[in-house]
Amino acid sequence: MKKIETDFVKFYMENDILIGEFICEKLDLYKAKEILRLRLELTGGTSYKTCADSTQVKEFTKEARDFMSQGDAYKNISAFAAVTNNSVTRMILNFYLRLKPHPLPTKLFNNRAAGIDWLKTLDV
Repeated sequence: MKKIETDFVKFYMENDILIGEFICEKLDLYKAKEILRLRLELTGGTSYKTCADSTQVKEFTKEARDFMSQGDAYKNISAFAAVTNNSVTRMILNFYLRLKPHPLPTKLFNNRAAGIDWLKTLDV
């Protein structure tokens, strides 16, 4: 599988886990839509355990958060580890995780290694 890199996201495989690294300070609706489009293009219809590292993101717009929590947001993902070190983002993600039922195993982490370790334990 190839890797994809833009000025705001990198996607690559690491031990059969798809890593998405958000490399921007603000994630808005345009970027969220592009991230989904690129991920779907890269996965080509195959589901992968996925780790999304948003430690560089300081702001998620409400529109981006809403977009990334519905519709095709979980397409081609068998399990999802979200990584953030921002306390506000963490609070919002915890709220979403508690509020909305998720169709697949989903967990929040402070660092990428912990998220990847958790994904490796899953048989999905």
